[in-house]
Amino acid sequence: MDRNHAFAVLICSLAAMILISTSMGTETWTVNTFSIRGATWDNETCRGMRTLGLFNGTDNFQTSGDCFRCEVIAINVFTEDTLSFNRGLLYAVIFFCGIALLNLVAVAAVSSYNLCTDVDLHLLGPIGLLLYLSTAVGAVIIAMILYIVIGLTEVNTSNPQPEAYETIRSDFGFSFYIFIASYLPLFLGILHAIRSQNLRKIKSTKDFRIAYSQKMTNNKVFMMY
Repeated sequence: MDRNHAFAVLICSLAAMILISTSMGTETWTVNTFSIRGATWDNETCRGMRTLGLFNGTDNFQTSGDCFRCEVIAINVFTEDTLSFNRGLLYAVIFFCGIALLNLVAVAAVSSYNLCTDVDLHLLGPIGLLLYLSTAVGAVIIAMILYIVIGLTEVNTSNPQPEAYETIRSDFGFSFYIFIASYLPLFLGILHAIRSQNLRKIKSTKDFRIAYSQKMTNNKVFMMY
């Protein structure tokens, strides 16, 4: 495998791992703004914000006024009793994120191997990189779709006290968009792997023609004798 492309794939895999890991470790996949029931939209002193990640979140009451006490409360997404949603879908999101990370580790290992050797094996060359990168892309797509389902159908009305507060706005947060951003290095890695595979085919064809030409030359010399 061409070492320049191997190095590019290594950088792309590391960038994708950083983005996915960062998104999984932060708590703004979903951002819900809530207010006291009956409060007007203009009354910002009666608002709060709930941010949710894949594992943890926060209820932020940092507004002023007499509506509620100013504080930030940490919550666990899996045990919070005011979060009523299909946690099986959330487990699936985490599972596919893990699948993506495992394949990216394989990509980093294979690309590092190709930086150190000229031996070109199928699963340790461009074909293997394409397999691992494609699997990672598929896992990221599935995780994204599952979380969109969670965010649009179940988590979008979540707030600390459903009987006292109402959710007035729900958005996907910074963590979710960081996760989506991992597509860029993944696709760039795939492009480099494809380019390396094409160069490999060209080199193989060229080597075959050289070997064939040398063979024909040797046969002509032998026939002259």
